[in-house]
Amino acid sequence: MTPSRTPRLPGWLLALVLLLPAVVGSAPASAEDGRCGDVTVVFARGSGQRLAQRESAVFFAGLSVRLGPAVRATAYELGAATYGGARYPAVGVGVDSSDAFENLLDAGAYWTGNAGGGYRASVASGATELRTYLEQRLRDCPEERVVLGGYSQGAQVVGDALPALPRRLRDRIVFVALFGDPKLSLPEGRGVFPVACRGRSLSPWRRGNASCYTDNGVLDARSPYVPLELARRVGSWCDRDDPICTSNLGDFARSTHGTYAKPGRAVDQAVREAAAAVRDALGERGEGIDVTVGTGAPASVAAVPWPAVALVVDEYWTRPGEPVTFDASASALPPSAVAAYRWDFDGDGTTDRTTSGPSVDHVYPATFEGRARLRVGAADGAELMTSVAVHVDRSGLTRRLPAGPTAVTVRAAYGADGAVVRWRVPRGTAADGAVDAWRIHDADGRLLAHVPASARQAELATLPDRSTALLVEAVNEYGTSASELAAPRGTGSSRFAAVVPARNVTGPRKGNPKRPAEQVRASAAGAEEHLTTAPLVIAVALLLATTGAHWIWLFRALPTARGRHRRR
Repeated sequence: MTPSRTPRLPGWLLALVLLLPAVVGSAPASAEDGRCGDVTVVFARGSGQRLAQRESAVFFAGLSVRLGPAVRATAYELGAATYGGARYPAVGVGVDSSDAFENLLDAGAYWTGNAGGGYRASVASGATELRTYLEQRLRDCPEERVVLGGYSQGAQVVGDALPALPRRLRDRIVFVALFGDPKLSLPEGRGVFPVACRGRSLSPWRRGNASCYTDNGVLDARSPYVPLELARRVGSWCDRDDPICTSNLGDFARSTHGTYAKPGRAVDQAVREAAAAVRDALGERGEGIDVTVGTGAPASVAAVPWPAVALVVDEYWTRPGEPVTFDASASALPPSAVAAYRWDFDGDGTTDRTTSGPSVDHVYPATFEGRARLRVGAADGAELMTSVAVHVDRSGLTRRLPAGPTAVTVRAAYGADGAVVRWRVPRGTAADGAVDAWRIHDADGRLLAHVPASARQAELATLPDRSTALLVEAVNEYGTSASELAAPRGTGSSRFAAVVPARNVTGPRKGNPKRPAEQVRASAAGAEEHLTTAPLVIAVALLLATTGAHWIWLFRALPTARGRHRRR
């Protein structure tokens, strides 16, 4: 069965029908009772969502239609039943406002109270349920293939569970679709000239239109992101304006975190990839699976619901003389439906090169600021156009990175396990290098806090280690500043003077010079000395101020002729 279009309105109903066996009865399947099929599909919903809501409903419904009646498929949504003593609650943290977003940030930090603990427990529960369900399902149905999906918190659940799966289970997975993952990892987005900004060394799981300088999700990157053998069977969709996977607080005013399930967007794209993976895995049995683009009309531009022509990278940053790769393989219009790709590298209206394939390399010999343009001649005679910003200079993202904090201090608080970290904002920060948020890590690189730009301190009620160095860095959409070591201040705070490894913990993700451990320790010692002498300076200043005030009062109290005449 190859329907022309995935139905939208009855999607929730179809998903419920698919989910019915798992919801009303969690008895194990077996080959003997006929409940084993060709593929089992599992999805983990996002924070605060109900079962069969939005992303999961569209995912199940779309995949069911594409697989068709010839393929026997079962669907299970985490949280529908209990496996291994765990039932995924998808605890709500909120992502629809800046205040709610701070709750999400808190949820991923070690120092939060019940809310953070609840989120971490929710993720752990989902990972346990997923692992146990797959172990039981594939023990009873060893020939089934597996498709996994997860949205937001659910994407973290799936990603965190993958490394714990036995290799025999991972070998049965044909595709994993993740949407808006708060633990996204795109290492190619790091550096002053990120290699992704030249269209090169892109992670095989990279999907969506995240900027070329996006490197990690809001809860820091999971590393390794997925097991190596699964890297090319995973697609992780991240939208450029989704603050959850881009880690950019500034995106909240225009957040697109809730748009992945819209028609033609990420979920539909993932469903098509998953269907293609199942077809390849099933061989002849999968020949009837629908993997056409859009409505399925052959070679028709009108049939494509999502961008017919799109580049994998939508902004380029490079130095003169370095090659860049323009790649239009992200287009929904397949190369088989294209007659020619016409490239205009400087946007002057003249075609510089024509190719039959969707990618081309080019070297800019000198500095350039403008747009490269691509015109695609479709096989049905239509012509489409897209363009991309190109920055060719010798500074890259340097001027756009935020300046780091100054006067960073830490004092003991909240008993034996807590602390308060304070810092100041550097003066004269360029407008382009504005700070969008602050992050605090420990010496092992664990994210402890992620607070808005207006914050000047972070209260860490419970630290993962009682003795650890703490570091603060500034963040904006282009990257991070160098990390600054917090100098201990006050009684009991010496435990935060631990030596920082030479790698400088998280390091400046966008290429700011990394300071060696000796320099970090020296700056900490200097700050400590400054803080030690500060009370004496303050005392002297107060003494001088008090003495001056006394003399002024005495002078005013003395009678003068002019004063007496005035009173008369």
